[in-house]
Amino acid sequence: MKGLALVFVAAAFASLAPAMPALAAEDAAWTACEGDDTKASIEGCTKVILRGAKEKKADLAIAYTNRGISYADLGNKAKAIEDYTAAIKLDPTYADAWYNRGNERDDLGDHDKAITDYSEAIRLRPSDPDAWNNRGLVRRNKGEVDLALADYNKALSLAPDDVDALINRGNAYSDKDDFEKALADYNKAGRINPKNADIWYNRGVLYRDASKFDDAIRDFTKTLSVDAKYADALFNRGQIYADRKDFDRAIADLTAALKLNPDDADYKEGLAQAQNGKKSKR
Repeated sequence: MKGLALVFVAAAFASLAPAMPALAAEDAAWTACEGDDTKASIEGCTKVILRGAKEKKADLAIAYTNRGISYADLGNKAKAIEDYTAAIKLDPTYADAWYNRGNERDDLGDHDKAITDYSEAIRLRPSDPDAWNNRGLVRRNKGEVDLALADYNKALSLAPDDVDALINRGNAYSDKDDFEKALADYNKAGRINPKNADIWYNRGVLYRDASKFDDAIRDFTKTLSVDAKYADALFNRGQIYADRKDFDRAIADLTAALKLNPDDADYKEGLAQAQNGKKSKR
């Protein structure tokens, strides 16, 4: 069986500091640096960075941070971290640089340094629910579930309708076998954003783990109505069907899951077992 889906809040794109001259709006390099085109952003930010002392340190920190985000979007995490570090050296009070470096360090598996970066971002900007949420994710991944819950609680005190934090807190309650609190968080998240497939998938996992299999099937089916390519929902529903010896439905789900993720060993094994089960049933 596949487990819960985590919800990570991605990079915070930086914007010009209030002290930036009004002419910046007409500055092509800055416009590109702040734009959505990844490659153009790298080129624009690089032009700004090469101006050196002609730019304020705080604004150079923004340029480094935005270029770092663009590098991260291209999968170049090393360059992204290098740019966030340069931004922090220029402006140690710039919370976005700490936050974004924390994201990349966590992606690279450097969880302790990620926590350090998120903690500094929180110290500098304690009103940001995303930093609390992401630190909670890292702590949960380290097995520090109570500390994670404290972070999710803080995130939700700042943004009570934050669906990501509700899902993640629900996951943490699930870790602690607190079915009712986990269910309450998933239910609230579902009322806020019923088009979020992770909500129904995670509630399905919660029901499955509580042996409420009809409810689990219902939620995995609802997940697939939102996202037909949600492979783990297909796999988990297929496994329940297989356990019930409903092998035709199991094989259909597991085959569909395997088409989406052909290299997944669990999917391959599950499909083979369902096929063998069908043969044995004859």
